[in-house]
Amino acid sequence: MFWVGQAGLWTALPADGRWPQLAHGDKFWWWSQWFDVKQDETPDLHLVATRLDGPAATVELTEATNAYHPSFEWAMLAGVELPSPGCWQIVANYKGEQLTVVIDVAAE
Repeated sequence: MFWVGQAGLWTALPADGRWPQLAHGDKFWWWSQWFDVKQDETPDLHLVATRLDGPAATVELTEATNAYHPSFEWAMLAGVELPSPGCWQIVANYKGEQLTVVIDVAAE
């Protein structure tokens, strides 16, 4: 995994850019310097996923929760399930910050 983003919004992505599990459903972790679980148990994280290499319905996620992991503590968590394998662009927005990532959701 590697980190991508800035203090306002960042995430961790697979080092090789491939995330086949997103076609079956997976947890997508997000962080922000402004996220405080005590004040924002259900963060206003908004994700829009668009397939870049072929036809597929756009996926919009507006529900996120919080989660704790011992290695990186509190974070925002969104469940993501994309409708098909392919090259996907995911645009995330949180408190005015935007981060765009491109993921290869390769067929297994």
